[in-house]
Parts: sequence; structure tokens; C-alpha cells
Amino acid sequence: MRIARLDISDMRVDREHLGSTDVPIYGSGASDWVRSGLLSLSEFGYFQPQVDSTAPPSGLSLKVSLNRTSCRGTLMHMRCTVLMEVEYYLDGKFIQKTPYYGAEMDDRSIWVGTSHFGEDAVIKTLNSALDQCLVQIGTDIKKMYKGL
Repeated sequence: MRIARLDISDMRVDREHLGSTDVPIYGSGASDWVRSGLLSLSEFGYFQPQVDSTAPPSGLSLKVSLNRTSCRGTLMHMRCTVLMEVEYYLDGKFIQKTPYYGAEMDDRSIWVGTSHFGEDAVIKTLNSALDQCLVQIGTDIKKMYKGL
């Protein structure tokens, strides 16, 4: 399976602030993060994107819109979510637009006494939410190729 072109847009209203636990969580490079995640699907045989993204689309192309990433924490847990939409095109013609949602929760004991989650916990939980979206996208791509 091969994806001819992969375009990613960060459509989030606030591109710097991801949410808060007991402190604000800031992050940048979300488009690169999503691109890296999608490219990692090739390790599992889902697709191999074309290197030249300026080439005319021949085959299946994806236009990905990252609509939301968020993290919210309480004394008991942190919940991270990712919401994106993917427009699928075949030889430059629109096929479908599909939303994808991933959510992951990191539980923590109340005895810790703070709702502050470290950077590693935030990254791990956000990556798990993104992974849920990626699995759904990979499954849809496989279904599309079976139908072609």
C-alpha cells in the first residue's frame, strides 16, 4: 500500500496551550508530531508515503486537519485527547472525509497530593491518544485499498 501525498494542517485555535494539570501545559510542533505518527504506520505495513510532496497526486492522498489536542488533570487522573479529520483523495478526486478521536487516561494515586503530571506522563498519554487515531486511520486505509 502506498500513499502518494500527505498534507497536514494544524487547525487548533490555540496552537501553544495543550491544557493544564495544576500548571499550564505548553507544546509546539504538533503538525510534525502527527506527520511522524502517520509515517510510523509504514513500519507496520500500512503505507509508504512518496518522498516528493510537491508532485501531483497520483494514487491515494491524505489531507489531515489536527482540530484539537488537550490535556486535563485532577488529583486522580489526567485525560488527553486528540481530534483530527482526514480527507481522502484518489488521483486528486475527493473520496471521503472522516473524523478520528483518541482519548487516553493516566491514573494516579490521590496520596501524591498534587495534580501535576510530569512531562513524560503528558507525552506518553498524548502519544497513546494519537495512536488510537492512527490505528483507525490505518484500518480505513486498508479497507480503501481492498475496495480499489
